[in-house]
Amino acid sequence: ASAPACQRAGGGALGVAAAAAALAAASSNLGPRRRHVATSSQSGGAGAKTRRSRGRGAGCAVRPVVCRPAEADGAAAAATVVPEVAHRDRLVRYLGGYVSVRAVAATDMVREACARHGCSPATSVALGRALMGTVLLASGRDAGESMQLRITGGGPCGAIIAEATSTLQCRGFVAEPTADAPTIPELVGLAADATLRITRTHPFWRSPYTGTTQLKSGEIAEDIVQYLALSEQTPASMGLSVEWDSDAGCVKNAEGWLVTLLPGWDEVSVSLLEANIVSFSSMDRPEGMPAEDAICRHLMRELAGEFCLEEKVNWRCTCSEDRLLRSVMMLGKDEVFKIVEEGKTVDARCDWCGSSLSVTVDKVKAYMETDDGVIEALKGRSSPRGLKLDEAKELEMPSPGKADWT
Repeated sequence: ASAPACQRAGGGALGVAAAAAALAAASSNLGPRRRHVATSSQSGGAGAKTRRSRGRGAGCAVRPVVCRPAEADGAAAAATVVPEVAHRDRLVRYLGGYVSVRAVAATDMVREACARHGCSPATSVALGRALMGTVLLASGRDAGESMQLRITGGGPCGAIIAEATSTLQCRGFVAEPTADAPTIPELVGLAADATLRITRTHPFWRSPYTGTTQLKSGEIAEDIVQYLALSEQTPASMGLSVEWDSDAGCVKNAEGWLVTLLPGWDEVSVSLLEANIVSFSSMDRPEGMPAEDAICRHLMRELAGEFCLEEKVNWRCTCSEDRLLRSVMMLGKDEVFKIVEEGKTVDARCDWCGSSLSVTVDKVKAYMETDDGVIEALKGRSSPRGLKLDEAKELEMPSPGKADWT
């Protein structure tokens, strides 16, 4: 269904469809001939026909990965209130043969992100999908590595940015949190220069690694699968699902999964995976089993998959008073002295988490007296190009004892 609330609920490529028939008709990115192209078969996405509700809107109650229509108010209020609901966010990974399956339940993390930014139902789903997609990609990376996903489609919501570390500490934001659109592709946008960019950084790397692909459909899961195929040459399939509760005015449920084929995979494994994805509507979930485990067990049927690891998913922003002080020093010595003379408190707002920060003049003075504060204040008055030129001059200077004085 494509009514406002329902389209924002289901989402993904290959496996989060409202009906098994649509899934069976969709092309699989895991197949031998089409392993670099993923066809989205979610509600309202490419590969599935769109039905428009005649009423004011329709909701979508998502259980693990099965969407079922329900009545809801399409003009739901923004997610500004977070009800206290006990929920444990976690990611699990199963390995079997040459297949790796990850599944994540991140309701609390997505709910907190959307509440902090005051997101509308549409942007809540888009931001939730981006956050879970980044978490699934960051899992299993080297210790200390961080990953940032940036979606720039030119749509009403502007840029969507999500970031996750190897320990699954996440944060993210959307440029226009109150934007709205009938579908997620319309919200994200598919302009001529629409791109998905993933940047990987590590403290020991000389420079970040950045991969950029053009947006394919605006369905975040499908675009991530395309990135994996084109940039990392990894056959994959992904499903992302966010359910919006119009009565409570917040995210009710958020789940996702990622299947990747490891080197040495065979056609038998591909066929079994495709069959398991198609049969999501008949997934068996034992009583008391978490949804993420049930998803992995279902995808691993007949593949001898075994539980590998479990990780906690948390929302965490790195903003702090010390980072604000360093930012003030970057204004330059003259500007910092002006702030001290005026005696005004420096106020700032973090774009990542929406928190308000402030530092008093006394704290600015105290930081200026430290060695780091002096260095940052001196360098802050120079432009980035000027700093690079200064660094180049230092490199050109001969080292002691090696100068040719003749």
